[in-house]
Amino acid sequence: PAGTIPHKLTLEVKAVAADYSYTVIPKKNPMAHLRAALANVEALNLSSGKANIYFGQSYVGETLIDLSSTSDTLQISLGADIGIAVSREKVKDRSTKNFFGTKVEETNTWLIKVKNNKPGQVQIRVQDQTPVSKDEDIEVRTETPDGAKLNSETGIIEWNLSIQPGESRELRFSYKVRYSKGKSINL
Repeated sequence: PAGTIPHKLTLEVKAVAADYSYTVIPKKNPMAHLRAALANVEALNLSSGKANIYFGQSYVGETLIDLSSTSDTLQISLGADIGIAVSREKVKDRSTKNFFGTKVEETNTWLIKVKNNKPGQVQIRVQDQTPVSKDEDIEVRTETPDGAKLNSETGIIEWNLSIQPGESRELRFSYKVRYSKGKSINL
């Protein structure tokens, strides 16, 4: 209607098929975030701009659709999901600090627990990070566990998991840092 009051208008509503996956970085935040990947974006005939996102019957929030990328898959974040429980803790009986002459060697072991409390199977990517040294006096050795990928340049360790309803997984990784006595290192 005409007048001085602005009005919002829904131009189009589209229900689209998507591939759903979770990502969690428990070192930063123990909440698993759900992401939808929409394939064949050109066929959807979308325009760049703001869009309201609904997942099921719930309003998730607003996102910005940017179609200027060259990918034919559009990634949309659907927010944190409390249906995936994640914890990260240091394994004290496997974490040590030893002194060898002029060197100090610290071993740190971390345990990440992931539990699917949702009624269906979920795909989840779990990421953590090990130290990376650019100083030749500091040596870092990472024990890459089975099923994990380690990027030696960034120290990012990653697992891609498929977890059944009610299933729990434990992910463990360790690293050793060897450095000269007297150096202050924050691990």
